[in-house]
Amino acid sequence: MIPIFAGEFKKMELMNGYLTVYYTDIDDETAEKYANLTAEILEFGVKHFGKPGYGKVKAVYLKGISISSLMLDTLTYSHNPLRYRYGYTYEIAHWWIPGTVTFDTNISQFWFNLAFPAYYSLKYVQNRSKEDYQVLRNYYISTYHKATNYGEKDIPLTEVWKVWKTDINLYYAVGAYKGALVLEKLEEYAGREEFFQSLREFFEKYRFREGDLNDFVAMLEKNSGKPIKELFQNLTTSTGLP
Repeated sequence: MIPIFAGEFKKMELMNGYLTVYYTDIDDETAEKYANLTAEILEFGVKHFGKPGYGKVKAVYLKGISISSLMLDTLTYSHNPLRYRYGYTYEIAHWWIPGTVTFDTNISQFWFNLAFPAYYSLKYVQNRSKEDYQVLRNYYISTYHKATNYGEKDIPLTEVWKVWKTDINLYYAVGAYKGALVLEKLEEYAGREEFFQSLREFFEKYRFREGDLNDFVAMLEKNSGKPIKELFQNLTTSTGLP
């Protein structure tokens, strides 16, 4: 499917043409603020995780409808990204996962589709503000506790796919928020730069392919020089926060 939009759109290009922004029913000044924010978030990801697989990416700002959707290389957003900065960051991160690498066949690894965008948001905010980082991290934790009823209906990451249609709050609380904290725990143990390097290598190797987290763990062990496999297994197959 190819996204098609009818009507008159203005556009601007950023990042030497890598990012094109289209907008309608929004004044130029507001559109420029949205576009600059998009470029800032995108540049953070490119710096640390490498470019997404697409040769170029597009953002479309619409007004009058409620939409937040990414299809192929195009992100469509109708809310105020300045107000919902970290939710917007989550959407942009989809250009990497599941846009560049996806997890659909091995359903025990499906959680990574949710966890990486939430982790990306956490790292982006950490880079901006220690205070905002703590607020977002606490939000992840409190949402997880509420959705799992403080552990009474918790599930491991490897079983997140089972509740997709039955409990969407639990699905996101465990898959995205706990998943992000698990990735942060692995980053803490392996080393920040070693973790980012492993992600860059992983995205490059599995560009537009089904990913395999066992291979990511092997890359992380190679780059960090530390045993990761057992820790990864424990974190992804057990309940509770890391």
